[in-house]
Amino acid sequence: MPGNILLTSPFPSVLTSFPGRRTSSFDGDASPVALQQTFLFPHPILTLGSTLTARGITTKALLVGFEPGQILLLDRRLLDPRRPTALPLSKTEKAEGLLPYAPHLPVLPPHVVTYNHTLHGLHSLYTAPSSLESTTLLLGVGDLDLYFTRLYPSHKPFDLLPDTFNHVLVSLVLLISVVGVGFLGKAAQAKALREAWA
Repeated sequence: MPGNILLTSPFPSVLTSFPGRRTSSFDGDASPVALQQTFLFPHPILTLGSTLTARGITTKALLVGFEPGQILLLDRRLLDPRRPTALPLSKTEKAEGLLPYAPHLPVLPPHVVTYNHTLHGLHSLYTAPSSLESTTLLLGVGDLDLYFTRLYPSHKPFDLLPDTFNHVLVSLVLLISVVGVGFLGKAAQAKALREAWA
């Protein structure tokens, strides 16, 4: 089966376990435990990239340029070397959002960001942050082609108002609040004036 083998490691994250004792990376008495996992990708990989956002709050994703000139947005959780091989998952593993280990990485059509476009001779992926935290700008460069798009690494724009947002209702509530504050301010001044003359 043609394809590439992808090896992941959580560096610079190093996992150590010392029950009942706080540790520091400056402690020289314990060796770090490095985790690694191997994954298979079903197509030859041409280039790799990573999403980039303005403040780094959005979850990271891996960009995979693969034959025949497609770009895949691959969720970082799929490449986590801590993915457990034993089933069922424990409560802590579920709470951390870990997925069960599967050696084959899926190429899901909704995550292929180039859709049905093919970039001839794809060799580079460039990302840049946009003014919105949930959005990454991607430029794929091939021998003859350029492909530019915006991506949502978290799979949905969390810092945009939906199309169904009721602007009229918000404007009405704001107007009523301003009128109410003005009316209550005048009423409070009148009451204070009456109490001062009484």
